[in-house]
Amino acid sequence: MKISAIGLMFVLLVACYVGFLLNQTIFPFVDLPNHLAEAAIYKLSDSGIFNNFYHVSDGIEPNSLHYVFTSLFDDIEKGNKLYYAFYVILLPALSFLLIKRLGGNWEFALLSLLLIFNYNVSFGFAGFTLAIPMALFVFYLLCVSKAWSKMLLAFVLILLFFTHILGLLFCLFLIAVFAIASVIKSKRGKDVISQIWFAIPVLALLFIWYGHAFKGEQSTLSFLLDYYKKNYFPEFHLRSKIFVFDNFALAEGYRGVIIAFLFSLTIFLPFVLGLLSEKISYLRIKNFYHSNEYASLFLFVCIVCCFCLPSELPGQGILYQRFSVLFLIAIIIVGSILYTRPLNNVHRLVLVIVVFLHGALWYDYLTKFDKENSSFNPSLLCNIPKDKILGGVMVDYKYRGRPVYIHFANYSIIWNHGIATTKVIDYRFGSIKRTASKEVLPEYQEWSGTIGLIPKEYENLKYLLLRGEPKNLPANANRIAGDKIWHIVTVK
Repeated sequence: MKISAIGLMFVLLVACYVGFLLNQTIFPFVDLPNHLAEAAIYKLSDSGIFNNFYHVSDGIEPNSLHYVFTSLFDDIEKGNKLYYAFYVILLPALSFLLIKRLGGNWEFALLSLLLIFNYNVSFGFAGFTLAIPMALFVFYLLCVSKAWSKMLLAFVLILLFFTHILGLLFCLFLIAVFAIASVIKSKRGKDVISQIWFAIPVLALLFIWYGHAFKGEQSTLSFLLDYYKKNYFPEFHLRSKIFVFDNFALAEGYRGVIIAFLFSLTIFLPFVLGLLSEKISYLRIKNFYHSNEYASLFLFVCIVCCFCLPSELPGQGILYQRFSVLFLIAIIIVGSILYTRPLNNVHRLVLVIVVFLHGALWYDYLTKFDKENSSFNPSLLCNIPKDKILGGVMVDYKYRGRPVYIHFANYSIIWNHGIATTKVIDYRFGSIKRTASKEVLPEYQEWSGTIGLIPKEYENLKYLLLRGEPKNLPANANRIAGDKIWHIVTVK
């Protein structure tokens, strides 16, 4: 294969992944229905019915880009598909640009396609999903290190605040590490201002937001001190899952873990072979750092985030797991530099086959999900009065071992523009809050289906969305819509 053929294949594969997403009816991404419901509530916030149950917070709110962007479209779900299409294009494109910028073999950018449906995507973390390529763009601008790139960085960092706060904190950590390394190298402390001035506007924004977001909460510092003292080392072995987080959703159980591990192994192969091409020594590592300072520092920051961050903070769950994708992209970048031997046609063919296999498995995953849930559509929910509350109980809540159905009651908000129990109104960092009390609008019991029971909090609700049959379904329950998989029942 010629280089131009590989480039064409790269573009074709990216187009295929975009096509997968644009043709999907419903996404099997766990938390995505929450984010779509946020967009629907934000879009319809002037509605009298909605105002009785939900309201949009005033003031500066992080993590708001997804719902603001998707709400601009007449069809929120079309806006969401476009949002994800941007992400799918940006992730491999920025991986390619970074490898080219840092002097690696750009053909290894194909490996970034193995991370398209990473942990954040499959878990439905819509904000952090787009924050991944944005963080790569921040890294790219830091590598350019020109006056114009620093001006652009100031804008991108502010945009990251509204995309996802955790992605912003990662970038601020990266900027701090770059600045410290530069000061150590130049031995001129005053240079630090020139390294970080573009972060001042977003730091001011963070300070303003912090003032009203953390009142009456547990101290993050006290939580961290307690965590590292008691839990960090006993739970450290769980970090090994970082190597399988990003594709294990493809299959249930150990089969999914093995598939994910094999894709991660492919990503590590150039890195490992590059390391083993010469004797590993302190001098070699030092020389590599001095020759490839930017790539080394980026890998260092990703390692710290993956292996040192806690799994949660007060009001914020799933932390270090989110950074597995950035860690693996860092491995791709460093591997593309370490592996200095040119690829022959056989190597390129194997690389393309692996990426095609990855795409085929995800295509199967997505299309079969759509087929299995063909009866879950707007007509299922259209007969529910908009002013009546719909409760969700997902007894059969898994697809290939993942709890992808737990938030599907949100589709009554998205499609029917009605009222439903939803988790988005009770999140600490959410911009959409409850207007109604929990006695009127019960807190959504997302895991009630795991024990097969309708929760007691729903005892006054007339309408229920069911997937599977709860053990305590009242005898007077009447199914008004649905089939063997999905049901809408009324309880008198």
